Amino acid sequence: MPEDLVGLRKICSGDEISLENTRSRKSPLARYAVARHTMGFSQRLRALSIAAERCDDNLDDGDDENSSLMAGGLQAPSRCYMATTAIAFNPIFWNIIARQEYHNRILTRTFGSPHRGCYVLAFVIFSLGIVRDHLYNNALADQPFYQPVYQPYLAYGLFAAGTTLVVSSMWALGLTGTYLGDYFGILMDAPVTGFPFNVTGSPMYWGSTMGFLAVALYQGKVAGLLLTLEVFVSYWLALKWEE
Repeated sequence: MPEDLVGLRKICSGDEISLENTRSRKSPLARYAVARHTMGFSQRLRALSIAAERCDDNLDDGDDENSSLMAGGLQAPSRCYMATTAIAFNPIFWNIIARQEYHNRILTRTFGSPHRGCYVLAFVIFSLGIVRDHLYNNALADQPFYQPVYQPYLAYGLFAAGTTLVVSSMWALGLTGTYLGDYFGILMDAPVTGFPFNVTGSPMYWGSTMGFLAVALYQGKVAGLLLTLEVFVSYWLALKWEE
């Protein structure tokens, strides 16, 4: 039972109550306990009624505050779940769509040509990537800071290297080469063997993974490391699927 209500019962029974039995000297019951010795009966009754009303208000405020805290606490895991879902969904989605296009030409027939179908898929994949990155950043914003994970200089290096891999890969492959044009029958004249493909066979995937890791290290968030691990596993499985 809250201390103010305990004090209220003591006052009603005629027992003495000290300031130490209340929450603070600003408590309505504390003020009443001090003033009651100089009051008449009717004044005491009126003061007691006012003190009780104020105690109820304080309890209501506390309940509202606790509810807000509970609501805020539920946001963090829900945002993490959303980020986790988006990370897993994206490569599954584009691999399923690409295979459907390869076997059934759904996008080609829908949009009238392989190139238009590929452009539409590219727009969808790019948009899903933006949504995923946004959900990832929102998830990290709710997580606690952990000093050992905070490595800003390493984050700068990883982000620069990852961005270089992604941008140079897109430059070398072009739009249709980057966004699964081969499933539409849009083939390049020759395999790309120069940078960054002489460094890694999947620069888009690993460059993107490095970007996620860089953000986690820059913000000092353990949850970011776990989500980055999910990104790595998702891309690794996607590569196995594409083989």
